[in-house]
Amino acid sequence: MTTTDTRTESLIKDDAWAAMQRYDYETAFRDFSALLPSNEPDVLNALGWMCEMGEGHSKDLEQAAVYYRQSAQTGSQYGLLGLGDVLSDLGRESEARSVYEEGAAQGYTPAMCRYGRILVGDDRSPSERQQGVVLLQEAAAEGNILARRTLLGLEMKKSTSIVGKAWVGFQILRLVISGVPKFARDPLAPEVM
Repeated sequence: MTTTDTRTESLIKDDAWAAMQRYDYETAFRDFSALLPSNEPDVLNALGWMCEMGEGHSKDLEQAAVYYRQSAQTGSQYGLLGLGDVLSDLGRESEARSVYEEGAAQGYTPAMCRYGRILVGDDRSPSERQQGVVLLQEAAAEGNILARRTLLGLEMKKSTSIVGKAWVGFQILRLVISGVPKFARDPLAPEVM
């Protein structure tokens, strides 16, 4: 908070969120930046997202990773997921994998899905692939649409008949269509991340 800003931290935060809703990211970034000393996860996540997306600030994935890491250190699952995603975007796959693994160990469904997707890759050992399938099944049981979609994709790969592939393709399409309203209601809900 600057010396000329007489607003309370609460009012600054409210103004920052209102600016986000108006897509006035420059104001939101300025206000959230004033709140950095509070070390609040939602402030750090907002700043991380704006740096990641280049909204209100130039796109800066390294700085986004700093904010998300700080948020994750406060226990924020969203910060942890954001950190993993940004590290992956930066090509730091082993670090991203470790972050997702940590989130999966905490039982965070989107992290289980991300880590499971890494483990089922063609370049993985059979035991890693099996571990990945188990994580994806756990995430899918929690309602995670991406995990369910990934499991269906694995099923499609195994299918040897055209009819089997078409049936799985139909199930994937149904899943995507059913997920659109959920995503529209809350794009940050664990079942759609």
